[in-house]
Amino acid sequence: MKSYTDIEESKNLVEMGVDVSTSDMYWRRDPFVEECLPRVTGFAGNVADDVPAWSLGALCEIIPGEFGLYKCGNIWYVTYYDNQGLGIYNEKAFSALSGVYELICWCHREGLL
Repeated sequence: MKSYTDIEESKNLVEMGVDVSTSDMYWRRDPFVEECLPRVTGFAGNVADDVPAWSLGALCEIIPGEFGLYKCGNIWYVTYYDNQGLGIYNEKAFSALSGVYELICWCHREGLL
């Protein structure tokens, strides 16, 4: 199960204007390994190749307003509620993290971030 944003999702969040101080980990390129490895600490931001990353909990903190996240079988359902309690965004995903990430992307497109 995926527990943090991948590099592309992380870069996309930064491009959308999500404050990097809300990240709770970062990707750092290891010179001895060909791939990037996640580091579970606050965003360091002191190495040029560092990319902030977000856990599910950190992503949930970014979302303005009320939303619901629940699992039925192997599918996760995400609902965003307007100020009258009406579900105005309803999607399903194969992981909680990807569902919440897609909700953040939707919030950005709708001008809610």
